[in-house]
Amino acid sequence: MEEENSKEKSNTEPEELFGDFITPENESEDPDSGTDVLARTKKIDISKAFATNLTNKLMILSEAIEEIDQLIELRNALSKLIQERVDKEIFNSECLLLQVKPWQLGHSQSIEMRRLGLEREILSLNKEKRSEEVRAWEHISSLMKLKRQFLIEYQNLCNTKNTLEGSAP
Repeated sequence: MEEENSKEKSNTEPEELFGDFITPENESEDPDSGTDVLARTKKIDISKAFATNLTNKLMILSEAIEEIDQLIELRNALSKLIQERVDKEIFNSECLLLQVKPWQLGHSQSIEMRRLGLEREILSLNKEKRSEEVRAWEHISSLMKLKRQFLIEYQNLCNTKNTLEGSAP
């Protein structure tokens, strides 16, 4: 009789022993949806990991965009500083030129050389000023181009993230 009871216990179905818990016999199927539980769990884990990765990329891009804005401001400030220094040098040279102006042309060779040197210096400083304007424009336009690329990538990642969040289970 004890043998029969032990046979009855061993013939009992695993579902009866474990109830609704997932056992090795039924772990591959979810009774509610009929899908693979492990695959669904992996899909959720991958979706969360992907969303986390997207969030991290968005944060990095946002910081890079802010940094580019700061670099543009710094480049504008540097350009302004250089322009002001050149303007001061031009002003000083023009003041020196005005001191030499009362002497007539051809009066003294040393005065003529001084006048010529000051005029060349003013021309050179004006050229330097224009050159700085061009360099600043080139730097700022390359930074703006990089910023546009980052903004496009940022927008694409936001769209991807929103799509994922909209289709999340």
